[in-house]
Amino acid sequence: MRKSNSGLALVQVMLIFALLAIVAANMQVNQRFEIARTIRLIDQATAREYSSFGEMMTRQALAELDPNKDADTRFEVDAFECFSLTLPEIVPGVEFGLYAQDLDGKFNLNWLSMQNQNRANWIAGFKKMLSNLDVPTELGDNVAAWFDPDSSAQFVYGGKSPSYSASNLPMGDISELRLIDGMTEEHYLKLRPYVAALPFDSKLNLNTAHEPVLHALSVQLSDTEISNIFSNQLVLADGQCDNPPRSTGDAYTSIQDINSVAGFNQEKPAPFDENLVSFKSQFYEVLTEITINDHTTFVTSLLYRGQNNFKVLSRNLTRQELYQPG
Repeated sequence: MRKSNSGLALVQVMLIFALLAIVAANMQVNQRFEIARTIRLIDQATAREYSSFGEMMTRQALAELDPNKDADTRFEVDAFECFSLTLPEIVPGVEFGLYAQDLDGKFNLNWLSMQNQNRANWIAGFKKMLSNLDVPTELGDNVAAWFDPDSSAQFVYGGKSPSYSASNLPMGDISELRLIDGMTEEHYLKLRPYVAALPFDSKLNLNTAHEPVLHALSVQLSDTEISNIFSNQLVLADGQCDNPPRSTGDAYTSIQDINSVAGFNQEKPAPFDENLVSFKSQFYEVLTEITINDHTTFVTSLLYRGQNNFKVLSRNLTRQELYQPG
């Protein structure tokens, strides 16, 4: 009987030690996980600080391009389209990449929102742009309906599985296009290099407007007039965004410059509202790519250029790309 009890006690002791070993192993695994998680959070926080450096470099680059600071340069900040910069090993273990682009040369989807007084003209122009990109023009009506609370969009999206509602608000990101009825991935990929989601009252910079976007300016603009405006743009780009200037002249500064290259005059005035266009940019997108200890963090910043300073309007820490026309 004593031997039986001794054996049972031994088994119990062994079970206790086994449980303690499991608990200890589990604690060790959790500790390693927490250490790795802490290191990752520290790396992400460090990367966010480096993204501020990227924003500062973009502001500095635009300041250097400003003709008011250097009368000898022909490159002007309002003809800036994009630039990139890669700085491997700026400090040990850290790699830094910067990609920046102008957004005022793209079609602002929020021009189609209900707040925009020129909404009807932009809808017609957007459909012309879609046609130029070989995208079905009926998508223009579907995108416009996304903003309109009095449209049939609520019934359309409410009947989908899963169901959702049209926002009826200005878009916060171009990815909202994926929610539009009839929008395929192929259509989206064609559109995304030419669209932006900016405040509805932004204007189209004719110095950086891409050729398909110029079609949206007016349904009455001919292909020849659009080609003349586009081919005479002075566009500054550098690095991986390397697009040589399309002309050797100066950047556009007034509607008279557009009249000159497109052939508009008093008898044949420009077929678009001058209040819809500008010759300067206010919005820039900056993608900062930071690799620390083999972990890469992406920060996409939206910069606003005011009269005397720059403001960061938003930062997005999800992985994104700056979509340039191919």
